[in-house]
Amino acid sequence: SVLSAEDVRTEVPFTAPDPSNHGDVVTGRIDLAYLDADGWHLVDFKTNRIKDAAHKEQLQQYYQPQLEAYQMCWETLTGAPPASATLWFAVHEEAESAA
Repeated sequence: SVLSAEDVRTEVPFTAPDPSNHGDVVTGRIDLAYLDADGWHLVDFKTNRIKDAAHKEQLQQYYQPQLEAYQMCWETLTGAPPASATLWFAVHEEAESAA
């Protein structure tokens, strides 16, 4: 977990070759990256209000390409793939995690 992580980084800026290989560059910020015994974990926070399970699934599918891009950029920059990439949906006082 992030509470017992060896290293924690927030708002990690990146610039990397476009994973789609069009010769462009992708820039952005990874909300949270933390290192534990399994490796680096990437987290993207979302503030969407989830209406129901179907809506949550729709949002996960919508944001999946963004998570995949983060994973590819992280591997390009560090030489190793992240152990995980997760969406954290903030719902009132709770956080919902979706892989």
